[in-house]
Amino acid sequence: DGKGAFLISYNIADAPAGSVIAASGTGPTADITEGLTIAAGKGWREMVLTQSCLASPGSTLTIASEAPLQISIAKIARQEMPKGTQCSF
Repeated sequence: DGKGAFLISYNIADAPAGSVIAASGTGPTADITEGLTIAAGKGWREMVLTQSCLASPGSTLTIASEAPLQISIAKIARQEMPKGTQCSF
């Protein structure tokens, strides 16, 4: 839709207890469990979700977990990123 990547300022104290997925638009879901596991306990970070993991980002973003998950989110924004920018946590 031309609105760019999702930039999310977040803090996660403990690794997810189950799988966590992100979904947007009509593309497939992205498993973000590993990225959140690596980020756990490292304070406030910025997650960047681009077309490299969300094939066709739409106007909404869904994050779902198979197990209890506690994550703090300070901000979600959209920003155009250079073509080929990878998702990061």
